[in-house]
Amino acid sequence: MRNEVLLTSSEEETEELGERLSRRLVGGELVTLHGGLGAGKTVVVRGMARGLGVPCGVCSPTYTLVNEYPGGRLPLYHVDLYRLGGAAEVEGLGLDECLESGVVAVEWPEVGAPFWGGYRPRLEVRIEVVDETKRRITVEERR
Repeated sequence: MRNEVLLTSSEEETEELGERLSRRLVGGELVTLHGGLGAGKTVVVRGMARGLGVPCGVCSPTYTLVNEYPGGRLPLYHVDLYRLGGAAEVEGLGLDECLESGVVAVEWPEVGAPFWGGYRPRLEVRIEVVDETKRRITVEERR
């Protein structure tokens, strides 16, 4: 298990961190993104998409729950659980199938916490807002 703590000073730096994270990905990884509203979770995913060579822009899947981004080195599935009621609802999203073919990045993973226990490899990304532009980002790799 490897931990990194990074400090970013702008949205661009946070996106670049996501791009660097994507270089580690080989497929089958679950990336959980923890942080409050506006912390930069979608910004990290946008960087991951760029690093994977996804040809289209990334937006928050708050209302669609899962956005699929094909066309890159690996398919990227961007999931937002903010509006779900718990782990039972997460099971119905088909994330197992998504992990077979690509990478799954999940915002608000706390909602489905019991569901993630057996997933390996996994990257946990924790974003703490320091001030309006600065973020302290902890990345924990679990294999």
